Amino acid sequence: MTDTRSGTMGEMNTTPLIDVLLVLLVMFIITIPVATHSVDIDIGADGTPPVIPIDPIKNKVVITTDGALLWNGEPTGEAGLMQALQDTKSMRPAPEL
Repeated sequence: MTDTRSGTMGEMNTTPLIDVLLVLLVMFIITIPVATHSVDIDIGADGTPPVIPIDPIKNKVVITTDGALLWNGEPTGEAGLMQALQDTKSMRPAPEL
């Protein structure tokens, strides 16, 4: 009869594997709160974006579908538009168009 206690073990030692997995689990738990920062955005109480006030140094030129010229929402002709553009050229800093 042979003694089975003196032979080699046929089973894998899982203790080091479990130790490594526990260390990895702890490391992931520590690093997760760093990656979950949030940015708060105020979109208003009813879901509409807040109204941005009109900057007085920005100008808007609109040509409507019927060919009318608008300077900052007011109707003007070609001569009025040219005069307004000449006036804005002399302003410092130059307003946006």
